[in-house]
Amino acid sequence: MGKQQTTTSPVKNSKTQRWRRRFIILAGILAGLWLINFLTWVPAYLEVWDMSRDPMAKKGILGLELKSSSEKHRIPSERSFLGKGTYPSVNRYYEMPKNESVDSLLKKLRQQAEGFGWKMDKERSGADYFVGYKNIGSREYSLQVSIILDDEYNNGVHVIIKGLGK
Repeated sequence: MGKQQTTTSPVKNSKTQRWRRRFIILAGILAGLWLINFLTWVPAYLEVWDMSRDPMAKKGILGLELKSSSEKHRIPSERSFLGKGTYPSVNRYYEMPKNESVDSLLKKLRQQAEGFGWKMDKERSGADYFVGYKNIGSREYSLQVSIILDDEYNNGVHVIIKGLGK
């Protein structure tokens, strides 16, 4: 007689299939939970994306050299640590041009902001900064532009757009 072939027993096969089925179900549940979590965060990222498309948040406004940039998305209070939510913001930090005065640069930035639909808050504006408000979509946002020259590390032009309220 020849060699006998080894066969897998039906019990072993059914055990393997059972574990494979359990693994597939578990992987499906985890993938579904991940997808639900991802989809709940999409609006927060889209909001920051809309804010960063505003002309005052562009990287290179008035030909200024960008030093650093950051964007933070909204964290709802029910998802944050200790129930303290954050509001979205887009921060741009530019090098102060050497051949331009603070007054003329601030005036140009203010004119450009008004040209793009920002409403200036005269009460909250000063000699080296100004504040404005605008509705982007269904939310209200504030614009803060300041020029700092007397600080050792932060000399430059700061442009911050922040989301307000819900």
